[in-house]
Amino acid sequence: MRAASTRGGWKAAVAWATAAATLATYAATVVVMVSVGSRQTTSEWGTGRAEFVWLLAFVAFPVVGLLVATRKPSNAIGWICLLIGLSIGVNLAATAWAVYGFDVKRGALPGAVTAAWLSNWLWALWTGLIGSYLVLLFPDGRLPSHRWRWFGWVPAFSILTMSLTEALTPGTLADVAIENPYAIDAIRPLMPVLGVLALLMPVTFIASMASLVVRYRRAPSEQRQQLKWVATAAVFVAVLFGFAGTGAMLMGEGPTPVFMQVAQDLVTISFAGIPVAVGFAILRYRLYDIDRVINRAVVYTILTLSMAGFYAGAVILLQRLTAPFTGRSDLAVAGSTLAVAAMFRPALSRIRAFVNRRFYRRTYDATRTIEAFGSRLRDQIDLDTLTRELVRATSETVQPAHVSLWLKQAPPAAID
Repeated sequence: MRAASTRGGWKAAVAWATAAATLATYAATVVVMVSVGSRQTTSEWGTGRAEFVWLLAFVAFPVVGLLVATRKPSNAIGWICLLIGLSIGVNLAATAWAVYGFDVKRGALPGAVTAAWLSNWLWALWTGLIGSYLVLLFPDGRLPSHRWRWFGWVPAFSILTMSLTEALTPGTLADVAIENPYAIDAIRPLMPVLGVLALLMPVTFIASMASLVVRYRRAPSEQRQQLKWVATAAVFVAVLFGFAGTGAMLMGEGPTPVFMQVAQDLVTISFAGIPVAVGFAILRYRLYDIDRVINRAVVYTILTLSMAGFYAGAVILLQRLTAPFTGRSDLAVAGSTLAVAAMFRPALSRIRAFVNRRFYRRTYDATRTIEAFGSRLRDQIDLDTLTRELVRATSETVQPAHVSLWLKQAPPAAID
């Protein structure tokens, strides 16, 4: 017992130290970037101060990692989250130090070259961990089955290969216009081979996502709820990223509008939903609320798209109908707004009923069964019939393995 307690205390100390080191790198990044001032980063995504937005998004990784590692130290997911947070913190701190050293201090800052070199390849570490091991080992920190044991080494090989390629290949560093100081010229003939090996990382991402599907099909109900949390967060990020990316493509070349830059920053912040979902799932806090979250998300997404389409169509139609009489008045816009407002609640009820029937049939049928039982209960007075109805309603809604009903006989009423 004492040895187990000692091991738990040692792991908790390591988790706290890692989280503290990560937050220290985040704080150092903020201090350095404030010193840089109004200098715009080289990133073409977002409002131009990408480091602050990435910090705000990824601070969830060390926090969730600390909670999981201290409460469930045997689960590898907590330690992976801590390592992801630390590598991101070092990456961002190195980028800020390199930018400060070369753009403000004109190369006179000690360690600026090494910092630029670190920021050039550290992304491969945390990107690989998020795309492979965080997905592959979720939620219990183990592989889906023994058949995946050989694949467990493939992401490590891909991360190592990508990191060494970015760290040692000759060329110009990403954040500052200097040659790679630690490049090895002997690697140049191997560039085609390294380019092919670089494709291994996205392949491991796809295989890791496939492992989630395999795990979900074999998982019990509780683990399915855990998988739903992360899947929902990932789909949310993917949808936002798709909208923002499509908008950027439609804008074409030239300066990106401010609203599009803000939307891109919101996409970056949405990445925080992945570690948050991991924390909810592993710690099992409000685990079964995910079905309600998914239901509301689907309902309001369909409602928003429907109302937006109806509003746009109504404005165009009313403008054409009223143009000969009212000219360029705002009557079409006002009429369309009133029509959308009047349709909101009926549309919400119909869409919610449709989603429940189509995607949540068991819940929908259980609700209808309970409503029908309640209506019959008001008109039924026969005890045997009520007993049969109650057992039948319980079997249809809860679907237990066995149902039994025990009725306690009421004491006779006292007569004065």
